[in-house]
Amino acid sequence: MRSQTTYRALRAALHTAWSSTWRYARPTLGWVCIGVGVLGLALPLLPGVPLLVLGLALVHGKVFLRRWAALPTPIIGRVGRWALRVQQRISCQRRQLTWRLKRERTRQRMLPGR
Repeated sequence: MRSQTTYRALRAALHTAWSSTWRYARPTLGWVCIGVGVLGLALPLLPGVPLLVLGLALVHGKVFLRRWAALPTPIIGRVGRWALRVQQRISCQRRQLTWRLKRERTRQRMLPGR
């Protein structure tokens, strides 16, 4: 029982540390990708456009995907809608997995003999 409480406390501490770190690391990483992407537009060795898109997605998040999906151009709008669908699907799967884990934990707690 003690190892479970230690595990839960460690997991909660790691989650808190990761979420507070990612809050500042994500835009910083996004701006670095944008900077390298701008250099990549001029230098032939660096992929400029993919790094710019990645940087914008990291800096702006869902807002960027929604605006991109709303564009009427055939290629960019299609890619944006695809990326938005993928993001929504991943979010839905994450919520389902969270509910399954919560249900399983409550079942394990209710088992006799524990």
